[in-house]
Amino acid sequence: MRRKIKKMGVVKDDGEEIIYEHFTNIFRKKKPQDRKMISDSLISHFTFSYLEQAVRETLLESFNFCKVDEGEYLMKQGDNASCFFILHEGKLSVEIDG
Repeated sequence: MRRKIKKMGVVKDDGEEIIYEHFTNIFRKKKPQDRKMISDSLISHFTFSYLEQAVRETLLESFNFCKVDEGEYLMKQGDNASCFFILHEGKLSVEIDG
């Protein structure tokens, strides 16, 4: 069974940083094709590509699935983020100085 938790609005970290993100967290077990997609994304990203396989596997386990409702924004330019996001399905628009 999948449980959904809405995560919207403000997250405080260390009492100073405010993070605005709009998404629904979807809790489900990762399928082999999900694991491959995440692993491939980590390998191809300059931030993670140099990491040893064991470290990437540890990171892979911490990934969750989420959904952004149509017409909503995930985050806005200049905002801090709490997560690293990989777009698996659908489309997102990126606006710079918009």
